[in-house]
Amino acid sequence: MHRRRSDRPLADQSVSWILISGSGDVADFSDPSTTIDDYGLGTNIILYLMEHDDCPSTTDTLTIVATLCEGFNPVFPTVITPNFDGRNDLFIIAYLEKVYPDCQVTIFNRWGAVVYESIGYEDPWDGTYKGEDLPMGTYFYKVELNDENSTVYDGPISIIR
Repeated sequence: MHRRRSDRPLADQSVSWILISGSGDVADFSDPSTTIDDYGLGTNIILYLMEHDDCPSTTDTLTIVATLCEGFNPVFPTVITPNFDGRNDLFIIAYLEKVYPDCQVTIFNRWGAVVYESIGYEDPWDGTYKGEDLPMGTYFYKVELNDENSTVYDGPISIIR
C-alpha cells in the first residue's frame, strides 16, 4: 500500500513534542499542530516525534533562537508573596541570567546585612535566608550587571506573607 506523505500523522500514529534544551511553553505535547510560547533567550531546541507501534519513529528537530528586540530593560518587582501559589513567589528579573550571566545580585535587610547573594541569577530569591523564611518587611536589592558601563540597579523589595 502506498501512502501519501503528510504533515499530519495518520490515525494510528502518536505525536510528541519534547523540549531538548532551552525553554518554552508547549500548549499540548500530543497535538501535531500545537503552539509554543515564551521561549527563553538563546537557543531553544524542540524535538517533534511521530511514532507507530509497527514502524520506526520519525523525528524532526526545531531550533529557535530568541533575542531581545529592544535591548535589556529590566522590570524589578516591588513585592514578593512567597506562599507558593505560583504568583509573585520569587524576585524574578526577566532575562537577567541570559543577558548578563556574570551579574551580581545582592539583597539586604533594613540594617544592611546581606540576606541573599549570587553571581549570575539562575535561582531567583525566594524570600528566605539560609533556608528560613524572612519576616514580612522591606528589603533592598542591588543588581550589578558587570557590563562595560558598570551598570548598577538598586531599590526596595517588600515581602508580604
